[in-house]
Amino acid sequence: SDAGAAVGVLHSMVLTVPERSIYIWDGFTRPDQRSRGLHQQLLRGIVEQHPAVDVAYLAVDSNNAPSIRAQKKAGFRPLFRYYGLKLFNRPVLGVARTSRGLGPAQRSFDQITEEARRSGIIIA
Repeated sequence: SDAGAAVGVLHSMVLTVPERSIYIWDGFTRPDQRSRGLHQQLLRGIVEQHPAVDVAYLAVDSNNAPSIRAQKKAGFRPLFRYYGLKLFNRPVLGVARTSRGLGPAQRSFDQITEEARRSGIIIA
């Protein structure tokens, strides 16, 4: 998604993709193609195809170690950990842990977005 798109991320949080940014949606590697570096190459390729972009965003489940490794190799780095609670399939609580501690998820996410834009980093 390009700048201006509203992306529903992690239960109830919404990222409005900032200027000079992209959001990379879900990816999947077929089991018979795993452990070949394809995910990492794809992420790098997406970023390289957008030279005017300063920040690329994506989200990953903290239990998905292979994806996290590939994303780190591609230059992404985590900036927050999200914890959410759903009741009757509706989000009722969302908190994020950042370097500043725990806080409301959306506010923490918005602050991270601003920090990323100022520093020009790639986050996951």
